[in-house]
Amino acid sequence: MNLSSREIVFLTSKSRPVFSIAKTNLFLLANLLMVVCCGVIFQHQAIFGSIVLESLIFLTTLAWTSLQGSSIGEILSLRLPSIPSLKAVGVTLIVVAAGIYVASFLDQLSRFCLQNRVPFPEVEISTPQSIPQYLWVLFALAAMPAIAEEALFRGFILKSYRTYLSTGKAVFISSLFFSMAHLSINNFWTP
Repeated sequence: MNLSSREIVFLTSKSRPVFSIAKTNLFLLANLLMVVCCGVIFQHQAIFGSIVLESLIFLTTLAWTSLQGSSIGEILSLRLPSIPSLKAVGVTLIVVAAGIYVASFLDQLSRFCLQNRVPFPEVEISTPQSIPQYLWVLFALAAMPAIAEEALFRGFILKSYRTYLSTGKAVFISSLFFSMAHLSINNFWTP
């Protein structure tokens, strides 16, 4: 078995997880199949389906990372940004703000071109009638997806690709996967 020096460093380091690109792609494919299955099963129960799906994504990401000898803390790199990082955040926000208009145009153009060929199902979510219902919907459609998708895309997928690729390429690929998973070009700019 021939290993590059980069792989040897990662294999011998206890603090860095080792995920091959093939294992990462296989795990992502399994998650995308899970999304499709949950979409079919829960097509008329959007709130409950969202909670089930996002819980499954988060739990499988936790399980997969621990099976690979890592922890979710290593994958997510939970820490506050430093001052130089704040400058990078500012530049990123400018790029995202500019890119979102381009992405919105491309998304609308693709929907226009496909509108007579591919049906776009409308998901109906009833309006919450009380504060507990509102909090339940907020949890199901905002908090759960944010946590699960952060763990999967920015955490596991991005970290795995950064092991073998440059940071720029890893960000590009994880962003592409994120937008593909959401079937929206708009999401490409905001992983």
